[in-house]
Amino acid sequence: VADSDLTLGTMTLSPKSLQSSTSYSRQLLASISMDVEQMVREDMASAHALAIDLGALHGKGGDGEPTGIYIAQDVNIKAFGGVPTFGKMVDMATEAAIDNALLGTLAYLTTPEMAGLLMQTEVTATTGQFIWKGRHDEGVVAGYRSISSNQAFKTLGAGAEHAITFANWRDLIIGNWGGVEVVVDPFSKKKQALIEVTTFEMADILLRHGESFVKATGATLV
Repeated sequence: VADSDLTLGTMTLSPKSLQSSTSYSRQLLASISMDVEQMVREDMASAHALAIDLGALHGKGGDGEPTGIYIAQDVNIKAFGGVPTFGKMVDMATEAAIDNALLGTLAYLTTPEMAGLLMQTEVTATTGQFIWKGRHDEGVVAGYRSISSNQAFKTLGAGAEHAITFANWRDLIIGNWGGVEVVVDPFSKKKQALIEVTTFEMADILLRHGESFVKATGATLV
């Protein structure tokens, strides 16, 4: 058996700043028994997570945003040209299979409106079998897990196209530099009796293999 060399490549992540800020009153602290600061921190951590998710899907690749799936140049594209059919949805998984990318954490992701339509669209007429089986947060399409999310855009293309993505999500890398930094400032807004909380994070998105991602174009509700 002949030896073969391992082929390696280099892909670069660069830190992009993410920040959120809010304030709560001293009166609120005095009025309730719950841990207000912890509640605020959890809400802001959730806001950071949502922003990173949005960047992974639709980041513009400029203006301090990462390059998202719908902007990346090396992902697979499946043209729908209207209302999705079962065949078109299967074609997305097939595209990944052709590129030997049908492995890992496989799932469809789309908008709630599109998921709702697929729940009511039969695989073929009068069969009683629908394209999307199950719930919005835990569905099945063509045997693969399917999730709807408001993070997916519904105003693509001319303004009426909905995002549909099939992917091995394990190949979506989130780079993070130092976690989330929290700064609590009780002084800047002291005259308003407010305590200001600001969070900072540096993160970036990398698609490890473009072949692991298939995006639909032209998918509409009507």
